[in-house]
Amino acid sequence: MGKGSKAKKPRVKFKPRELGKQAIGQPPPPKGTAERPTDERKARGVWIEPQGTMQAAQPTVDVANDAVGRMYERKLIGKAEEQAARRFQEIRAAYIAEMPDIAQFKSCIAGSVPGYDDGDGNPAVLAAYRKIEAMMTPRQRSLVIALCEGGHVPSDVQTYRRLRGGLMAMAGGR
Repeated sequence: MGKGSKAKKPRVKFKPRELGKQAIGQPPPPKGTAERPTDERKARGVWIEPQGTMQAAQPTVDVANDAVGRMYERKLIGKAEEQAARRFQEIRAAYIAEMPDIAQFKSCIAGSVPGYDDGDGNPAVLAAYRKIEAMMTPRQRSLVIALCEGGHVPSDVQTYRRLRGGLMAMAGGR
């Protein structure tokens, strides 16, 4: 039996899309100007407009873009507590970055163990996180983590007071 041959379809060559006007339908903003939020987005936030010279190059900032900012804007927490929460967010993010990736841990039978790290990590980051942990009770710490990472704002007075206690402890108020 002989081999039959099929008629080959012509290959369609795709041209790469050009970025800019054709990719999204609008021209990019000119250099030296900052992008501004839409009216719909402005209605859902608390915005600080740029001041002084070079206003066109400065961004408009949403100060209530997360739970900490919303609580501060509603006057549920003070400036020192808001700054303590921001500091906690920074230190916690650095602490989590230092932890090994346990989610990809493989057994010893798999040959290689990508979850294993024989280093101790950055001692300064670990010490800073342990220092903040020691300032709060475990309940306060869980509430601060829920606020800063999960965006959970307490709904009852008792939980709100515990959260504020943890933030004040970090801020040095207690």
